[in-house]
Amino acid sequence: MYIIKAVIDKLYAFCVAGKDIAGKACGLIACCEENDMSVLDGVRIPVERSAALMKWHMAGEVLVPGVLNAGDIEKTDGCDMAAALADKI
Repeated sequence: MYIIKAVIDKLYAFCVAGKDIAGKACGLIACCEENDMSVLDGVRIPVERSAALMKWHMAGEVLVPGVLNAGDIEKTDGCDMAAALADKI
């Protein structure tokens, strides 16, 4: 949670300074140990709102639930989806 706050603080500084950073593309890649996708709202919503504030295009999101132990991500299609999102950007 602290990492997303640092990102938001930095982006806010650009807005306050009047820097024109509009028009960029961004995406979100996140995973969590829970199977409830709403747990990822704590990351997803601030990223989406920050992108809207800065007039950035959200290229997509890769949200992967159920990743707790080492190797769990390999049991999902999360890595393939993340690579596809990176290609879009």
